[in-house]
Parts: sequence; C-alpha cells; structure tokens
Amino acid sequence: MQVNNPDDAVRQALHEHGVVDYYEPDGVPRASTDPATGRTGFYISCSSATADYFRRQPYVQALTVPEYPVRLFPVVADFHNPAAAPSRQPQEWQLDDYGPLAVPRRGQTITLTPANAAMYYTIVAQYEHNEGISWQQGMIYQHGRP
Repeated sequence: MQVNNPDDAVRQALHEHGVVDYYEPDGVPRASTDPATGRTGFYISCSSATADYFRRQPYVQALTVPEYPVRLFPVVADFHNPAAAPSRQPQEWQLDDYGPLAVPRRGQTITLTPANAAMYYTIVAQYEHNEGISWQQGMIYQHGRP
C-alpha cells in the first residue's frame, strides 16, 4: 500500500482495521521503501473489504495485490514458506484468519483423507515434531511410508 506520508495516523488506521504485521514487536506494520520503485508504503495482509476501505482513503496512492502461486494457505500466509504443499483449491485465507480449519489440540486426533491431507501437512510436519515427514504424490509420508 503506497502512501504519501507514512505517519502515525496511517499506522493507527491500519491498527483500527485489524491489519497486523507478525514480524513487528508491536504488531503494527512499519513503512518501508520499495527498492524497485523508491516509493514508500506498507506491505500488508488484509481482507478484500479492508483493502477496499484503504483504496478510498486520500492518503493512499496505490494498493496493489501481489500475485503469488497458490499455496496451502493462499495467498499471503505461505508467502514466507514457498516449499509448502500446494492446496487442492484456494482457500482465500489470511495470516490471521485460516478459515474453518480444525486445529487439533494436544491429544486430539484428526483423520487424514485425500481431501484434507494437504491442509494438514504443515501441522504434521512442523508443529507435531515428527521426523522424516514429506509430501509426495498428494500424500503425507513418514520415513518413506504413507
């Protein structure tokens, strides 16, 4: 989101509309300069309704939605993890809204099926601390076995 003057009022508006940067200590996006264009702005993840709101604000010069390849959590959530398993269908999820996905609690189990295995691959591989996990031919494998 390109702005004329990235001041505290813009950051406050981002905060009020629930725009979060999980890499910033206070969670509020910081302005940066695009090295390719030299323009100042914010890299944000937000819903289309929030993007529409900011497009109407006088301080916003441009708001561009980047086109990334489809990933498990399209489009933004797996932006920092290009090796994530591709999704069977786009979910339109955001960094702070993964939609209707049941995330298992400690001790809870979820039956993996061909329809949901891609969605749970990241949880199984990264958060359950399983060893030898891989994604092959649309299935989760552990030590080479499905």
